Amino acid sequence: MCSCNAGEQTSEHLIYECDLLRNQRTILKTQILAVGGKWPTTNSDLVEKHLNVFLRFIKNIDFNALDTK
Repeated sequence: MCSCNAGEQTSEHLIYECDLLRNQRTILKTQILAVGGKWPTTNSDLVEKHLNVFLRFIKNIDFNALDTK
């Protein structure tokens, strides 16, 4: 269970749903849309078309805050 208590802590949940990552996701979404991308995007597009912004998203995650209870 994710620390946000809204679902299982999967990569899909963290990227697209987790309330604890709302601010980071907003930045990711804004940057993807700014270059003509779609949101929600696919995982393959995250890696193939938006890797730099996705890496910034990942680097801005405080993984200690996401430790499961």
